[in-house]
Amino acid sequence: MNVESIVGPLSRSSRAWIDLDGCGSLYLRLTSRGIDGLPRTVIDIANVEVLSAYRLRGLFARSVQVVEEAARYLGRDGVFVELVLNPIVRDALARRGYSIVPATRGAIICDAYRIFEPVDHEPLVRRYEHAD
Repeated sequence: MNVESIVGPLSRSSRAWIDLDGCGSLYLRLTSRGIDGLPRTVIDIANVEVLSAYRLRGLFARSVQVVEEAARYLGRDGVFVELVLNPIVRDALARRGYSIVPATRGAIICDAYRIFEPVDHEPLVRRYEHAD
């Protein structure tokens, strides 16, 4: 999986299943959310499926990093991870700088988000436009 494998489908539709190179898939959405009292444009990681043979190998962490790069490329404010059930995933997101917030659906479930600091997107856009 790379940035282009996310940017392409999300440029054509606001929702897409993204293949994790045969190891699983991510369901992503372009959306707006009220975060910290402000409207934010984000990529939602709404569903994650990792085949059991590939779990606990860092696949999700690498996928989150690529989603973050794609969000920056698309000019989004950040990434939102919906309904985190796994405490290992929750802790890994917290280490990446994600804010962890209780979800409305249950005590052990949480959401997580990371809002990017404002940066100049021009160098990143140029890098992917000339990647041919």
